[in-house]
Amino acid sequence: AMMIPTLSTYSYTPEGRQYCIALPASLQSNPPQPTDPGVTVVEKEEMIVFVATIGGFPDYAEEADKLRNRLDSESRGEEVDFTSYMRLGYQSPYVLKNRQTDIMYKRKDIA
Repeated sequence: AMMIPTLSTYSYTPEGRQYCIALPASLQSNPPQPTDPGVTVVEKEEMIVFVATIGGFPDYAEEADKLRNRLDSESRGEEVDFTSYMRLGYQSPYVLKNRQTDIMYKRKDIA
């Protein structure tokens, strides 16, 4: 069974893409260690994000561009880290109806 939600980060830098799943609360204090060297366990930092919620099976890069354009048009671009965007999926890929996905950009740390 696939764990949900899933978080994918798409970077505009050489790092590329990162795919994350949330561990159930029962495993968070002592997470299982991966056997594949390409898999790591990391704790995501707390963040503030700008979000657009979409349905269906969209083109994520296109939706990220739409959100970026909207933030720029609302004069919010200076507050946003546009080096990558995130996609948060709430359903298994096998669910065909009533899908919801969030496209997100992190807010820059403002001191």
